[in-house]
Amino acid sequence: MKRLVNHISKHFTPKSVSVAVLFVKPGRVDIPVKQYFAYGMDNYDLLIGYGMPWENKYRNLPYVAKLKR
Repeated sequence: MKRLVNHISKHFTPKSVSVAVLFVKPGRVDIPVKQYFAYGMDNYDLLIGYGMPWENKYRNLPYVAKLKR
């Protein structure tokens, strides 16, 4: 995401850039723009489903779930 924001800022000179994400894990966000998120996570649980894979599996689940190992 950081590279995308830098690319957009460099090549298109927008007046502003913001990022919207569904989940934010603590300590994982290092993007130099305003961020909007729906849910700030308290821990580092691994989430799967709805496009988020684990070892190339579970990406197509129609919901988000916490992976139990």
